[in-house]
Amino acid sequence: MDATAEHSTPPPLTGGTAVPAGYRAWVVAVQCLLVVGWAMYVLYLPGLLKSAGVDPRLAIAVLMLDQATFAVCDWAAGAYADRLARMAHRVAPIVTAFALVSSACMLAMPWIAKLASPALLIATIVAWTATSSALRAPVFALLGRVSGIESKSGTVGWALVSLSVAGALTPLVTAALARLDPALPLGIGAIALAAAALFATHVESRFPPPAPSNEGDAPAFAKRWLALVVLVAAIGTQVHTAIVSKPVYVRLAGADADWFMPAFWIGFALALPLAVLVARGPSPLARASLALLAGAAALVAAQRAPTLGLVVAAQLFAGAAWGVLATVVVTSAIALGGAGRTGTAAGMVFAALAAAALTRLGLVALGVQSSPAIAWIPVVAWLAAGALTVARARETEALLSVAEVRSVRATPS
Repeated sequence: MDATAEHSTPPPLTGGTAVPAGYRAWVVAVQCLLVVGWAMYVLYLPGLLKSAGVDPRLAIAVLMLDQATFAVCDWAAGAYADRLARMAHRVAPIVTAFALVSSACMLAMPWIAKLASPALLIATIVAWTATSSALRAPVFALLGRVSGIESKSGTVGWALVSLSVAGALTPLVTAALARLDPALPLGIGAIALAAAALFATHVESRFPPPAPSNEGDAPAFAKRWLALVVLVAAIGTQVHTAIVSKPVYVRLAGADADWFMPAFWIGFALALPLAVLVARGPSPLARASLALLAGAAALVAAQRAPTLGLVVAAQLFAGAAWGVLATVVVTSAIALGGAGRTGTAAGMVFAALAAAALTRLGLVALGVQSSPAIAWIPVVAWLAAGALTVARARETEALLSVAEVRSVRATPS
């Protein structure tokens, strides 16, 4: 059967090998710990820099360096995980090793800062950031060993739930930890992450062995296009949640603004069951693009609504729209990765998310976050991402159908 015939009659994307029990809980724990650990690091970074003899105002430059490191290392870590799986059939040992190094760096930061050596502190931070990438894309590389959109989308949904819950709780957690010595919370976070990483070998042992990589897997351009969609949409999300939203809440809620800030992420989490259904159903990318385009209207409403209740409602809807798009696009990218390139595909997506965060930090560093034009960036970005998704949805969904058939054929029973 030639490729044209396969594309013209895409089979239903159902069935497949189930994800082993315990994997989803492990992914949720690891991703949640990463987000909380990052939030604590951002909270304490100015103080750590001051202890090391560095101007705390340079924290924004260090954070930009972190995101640039993530953007490079996430992609490289995903590709390396795929290569390691093909050569040694094992990803867990390298994930565990890098996670332990990451945890050690995080644990050591407060002590190294007290040595008053700026170079040593920055080196530790870069090592922590680079090794943390082993707990992002490589963790999802294991999904290449199971088949079926049901298996992949369910895991992606759970992972995104953990990220959204962590994102919603972050403002409250950081407020509670602000006055503590950083050694205690960073140490607890590092130890918890190390403990989670030690389960990697146990989790991997429950997966089927990796299938041979199929050179007929989806073209790289399809995965790169999905990463581009994530990048554009995530820039809008970053600017909306980190820059645009807080002044609106402060205007309408005053000192209680922090209690309403999680509304976007609550909407994100609540919509994920629906998002998983969209990812499993027909025309997932087309439907996700419609959700994002509707979400762009909610972004406008969230900025201009006259009452706090309407702002919260608009934020909930916008968060739900982002949840649908994120679930569908991440699931599609992983599915297009085929049996042997799942980690690479996930790495592209995580690299795009890091690049979006880098863009937002760049706007802050330039001092333009108060410009009236900034408020339009989220809306324009989401409209552009929705248009990008629509433009190639049918072609990519046909490739996705073919990739799923090949995955089912290649995956051991």
